[in-house]
Amino acid sequence: VGDNVMTPDKIMGIDIDEISTFEAIKTSSFILFKDGSVGSCGRNNFGQLGDGTNVDRVRTEVETLPNDPPIRKLGVGPSSESAFFVNNNGVAYATGLNDRGQLGVGDYVNKNVLTA
Repeated sequence: VGDNVMTPDKIMGIDIDEISTFEAIKTSSFILFKDGSVGSCGRNNFGQLGDGTNVDRVRTEVETLPNDPPIRKLGVGPSSESAFFVNNNGVAYATGLNDRGQLGVGDYVNKNVLTA
């Protein structure tokens, strides 16, 4: 795998039995693992990968909040450039494009970290 994050390629080092579910948006993908961690890859121009950057990634991990319970659900947003996460306590977080307030976090600023 090179720097081309737009071409599908086999993801090495992931056991399919460890995957709970996955979601994809316009140019980014997310994998929810059974342990509650989330992997992401693809475009990150709006921070949609949730890794604290706006850098496109071949593979990264969504940065959860310190001492926060594991993620149990994930979903994708209506803008095709945002993602949503729910932890084991039922708290919802969003990341990505927010130019119209679509993340529901009270502002119009794009988010590159999980935001409640």
